Order: sequence, then structure tokens, then C-alpha cells
Amino acid sequence: MTSSPIPGRRRFMLACLSLSCTVPLTASATIPPLAADNTRKHVFAHYMVAWPRGGPQATVASYQPEFRNAHARGIDGFALNCGGWDASEPHYKRRVLRLYDAAASLDFDFKLFVSTDGRAQDELKDIVATTRGLKAQLHVDGKPVLSAYAAGGKGFTDSTALASEAESPGTFFVPHFFPATGERQISAREAAQSRNVLAVRTVISTSARRVRRT
Repeated sequence: MTSSPIPGRRRFMLACLSLSCTVPLTASATIPPLAADNTRKHVFAHYMVAWPRGGPQATVASYQPEFRNAHARGIDGFALNCGGWDASEPHYKRRVLRLYDAAASLDFDFKLFVSTDGRAQDELKDIVATTRGLKAQLHVDGKPVLSAYAAGGKGFTDSTALASEAESPGTFFVPHFFPATGERQISAREAAQSRNVLAVRTVISTSARRVRRT
């Protein structure tokens, strides 16, 4: 029987899961502290909050080894993928708070930010309010970082509407947008479609900063 191609997001998740099989747990690297060199590029891995290594009842203690393993491989933090939040699937918010507590208890700097997916995009303001002041929260230009996967949740008609709502609580928004063709390989025209959306958002954001300065 001919197998079907694995969708992009699932293929990426399988690659991440295979990491623990291909790299020994004793592997180590000399990683400079996150704040030691502002010119260094930082590496963030996509973490599926729905599937913690410690299982559905994962604790702060069970999350800590995951951070240590990631840090030993040169990863500076996690983008926490949440398919829901407090109103739709409250276990997401509970797990995220444990993840932040675990990261804050480490003896090295490990940063986190939420990557909203699906119904989590219905509760962007609560997500930002919940995580903004936590020790492990990643900030850029003094703003808490927030990410998103596509435009989901309460029926955002386009990526611009999602970006506007995500930025309204004062976040540094880092989205992942894709065209109407979804995750399959796209043409140059479709790539330009996504690029143009991001370019417009950059121009608007830059213009707003200039207005505030004047």
C-alpha cells in the first residue's frame, strides 16, 4: 500500500521526537548564558504542551530534565505550542504554569513563550496576562514574546486580524503564517503572499514606533 506524505507539522514533530534516540543523553555543549552576549543568535525548540514526557500528570520536577536535555544540545528555550487554553482545555494553562515554574527553578537561563494554536487564540489577552511577569518569560524590546500558528480560534478571517489582536496587549508578536494552500510545498507566488503580509506588519509596526518617538 502506498504511504501518504506526512504533513509538515507532523513531520517536524517526528523529527523532534527522534532527537532523543539519535543524541546520547550524556551529550553536552558549552553554552554561553542567554544574556551574556546580546549579539548571539538564540535557538528555540517547538514544544508540544499536549504531550509532556512525564505524561498527563507531569510535574515541575518531571519537566526539569527536559529543559536540561534541551540546554545540553544548545537550545535556549521552548516555544510552547498550546491548542487550547483555560476556557476550552484548562489543562493547557495548568501545564504551562508548571513549565514556567520548572524553567524558573533551573540554575541556568532557559526562556519560554507561548505559541498559540487553534482555540488558544480565543484567549490571547489572558495568555499574555498570565505569563508576562513570570521569570522565564522571553522578552524582546521590553515586550513579552507571543507566537501563533496560522489564524485559527474564533474565526480570524486573515492573518492581519490575528496579528492586530495579538499585539494589542503590548506583545512582541512572532507569527507563523501560511497561504491558502496550507502546509504543502508552495510556489514562489504563494511564498510572496505570506512574505507580503509580514512586510506590511513590519511597516505598520515601524511607523507606529516613529510616531511615538515624535
